[in-house]
Amino acid sequence: MLWAGVAKLLDPVSLAETLNQISLLPSGLIPYLSLSLPILELILGLGLCLNIQRRGAWLGVAILMIFFTCYLIWSYALDGQRVCACFGSGFQTRIEVALVRNGLILALSSWAYCKLKDKAQ
Repeated sequence: MLWAGVAKLLDPVSLAETLNQISLLPSGLIPYLSLSLPILELILGLGLCLNIQRRGAWLGVAILMIFFTCYLIWSYALDGQRVCACFGSGFQTRIEVALVRNGLILALSSWAYCKLKDKAQ
């Protein structure tokens, strides 16, 4: 989360262009998302690294992975976009790799969220 957040914050214009490519989101929302998504990723990553609200951070990671995965599938379905720049424009991966990665992160975050819930009880 930290790496992805930093990469996106360093190049918000590229993120905005990526979000705007398939016209899935209202254009007025794009500038706000291109700044708020990386900040959210940084907050979640710091929460996990610093052991602050870990359960909430894992839940946030899972929700983001669902959002990002749906976006990847939607962009592929609409215009055949086969590349993911989830970690900034300098680190592009094939969509198949990104979907597997997102699935693994979603599984890990779901497991961690449930495991932390069991410990709390």
